[in-house]
Amino acid sequence: KQWYQRRVRGHGLKMFDKTFFHPQSPVVDKQKYVDGIVRFIANRRICVEVCLTSNYQTDPGLRENVSSHPLKKFMEEKLSFCLNTDNRTVSQTTMCDEIRLAVDIFNLNRDELWEIISDGFKRSFYARKLRSQEGVPAKDEAVLQPCYRHV
Repeated sequence: KQWYQRRVRGHGLKMFDKTFFHPQSPVVDKQKYVDGIVRFIANRRICVEVCLTSNYQTDPGLRENVSSHPLKKFMEEKLSFCLNTDNRTVSQTTMCDEIRLAVDIFNLNRDELWEIISDGFKRSFYARKLRSQEGVPAKDEAVLQPCYRHV
């Protein structure tokens, strides 16, 4: 089968979960299958949308412990991902709220945050046209400052 994905919706919450298979799944080695999907996504730089507030609101497991979100695992596996709001009006959140949440929960430093933000820019739908004209913005304190003042 051909895959033409550029982004993963659904936030990748169960991406590493080998127990998240249908009971009648024909997959024998579930861990190998999960590892293969993760490598496939990583190697093709398919962007995973991470929406912490929405995930917290809709996933019972995260309501008990939001730090169990796989964001750090995404980083360890060198997956391309970006922070998003999902639905700002339903979740009552902003991009700055999502960035602050990620920084606070996962203790992200400036370099990690910059990597996440620049991955989001590089993989955004809107930026495709701009990238060809302007490229990725320089690592600039002014970009991080509005949402990262307390660090």
